[in-house]
Amino acid sequence: MKPYRILVTGTISMMSISALQAAAVWFDVTAGGTASGTSGNFPTDESPPKTIDGNYYTKYLNFDELNTGVIISGGNAAVPVTRMTLVTANDASERDPASYTLEGSNDGSNWTGISSGGLALPTGRNTVLSGDHTVYSQSLTFSNDTAYSYYRVIFPTVRNSGAANSMQIGEISLLGLFDPGTSVTELQPFVVGAYGSGTYPGGESPAKAVDNDPSTKYLNFGKEGNGLTFSAPTGNYSLVTALTLSQADDAPARDVASFTLRGSTDGINFTDIVTNQPIGGEMGMYESDTVSFANSTPYRDYQFVVTGLRSSGNANSFQFGELQLHGTLVPEPTFGTLGLLGTLAFFRRRK
Repeated sequence: MKPYRILVTGTISMMSISALQAAAVWFDVTAGGTASGTSGNFPTDESPPKTIDGNYYTKYLNFDELNTGVIISGGNAAVPVTRMTLVTANDASERDPASYTLEGSNDGSNWTGISSGGLALPTGRNTVLSGDHTVYSQSLTFSNDTAYSYYRVIFPTVRNSGAANSMQIGEISLLGLFDPGTSVTELQPFVVGAYGSGTYPGGESPAKAVDNDPSTKYLNFGKEGNGLTFSAPTGNYSLVTALTLSQADDAPARDVASFTLRGSTDGINFTDIVTNQPIGGEMGMYESDTVSFANSTPYRDYQFVVTGLRSSGNANSFQFGELQLHGTLVPEPTFGTLGLLGTLAFFRRRK
């Protein structure tokens, strides 16, 4: 299954979180699905599955050019699609789709219209993962209350039909808002600050990692070894057994690829809960990944530390859109109950 969404931090600014609303994240319903073409007129290495492989640098090309597209099935059908992101290919902008229709079906035969209209994809090309490469894409949002098992995306026209010999697209993400569960930051006050010595822009501060807005982001030029701190009032403990990380809106080289999470009962001495945990995989923009882990000890404070990036040598920073810690609140712990509380909480989340 393709991911959900998470986050990181960096320097000195702090903010207080109290009474946060439940934070939904963008989830790609095509995750784990299959994609077939509206016809078979495509090269073997530029086939329909390239539209949902999570790789911005592959593409789907169809020589039928007009009214071509894909049918996507077998993904996660529980979330209504309300957003679509299209990523341009590596060359020949005249082949870019200029319009679209999106339909849904629960049997693969009877289709219901969800959204349609014109497109204005950028002429920038997605060639290789080099430098802080911006992903050239267009995102569309629309109303839809129904989840489907199948989706059909058709591109009736291309940018310049007279010059094009085909239609091509790099990636298609069909996204819906998903609530990954209770976040402990929704249940009690935390002070959130940056971990490490890295610097960040004022408009992309640690506060953006917990503002419940997936369209904002936290960016830190310190890269690995920097992160985010959560500090709770004295006597407030939580048992954290999962977290959700959301990727940001551009520059996939900066995406968080692994992290360490630490906990403390006094804000001074921290213990590793999970170390160098992979996360994200080939997540696309705005997408999220939820990772669960074994933990039987409640803590008051937490440190989230970035330990790896998708392409550190090509990045000048790390970034992510949102971070949530999932678990339960517990009274100030008595050592006789710690093990039982941790075991029950972990079993409940994993069942």
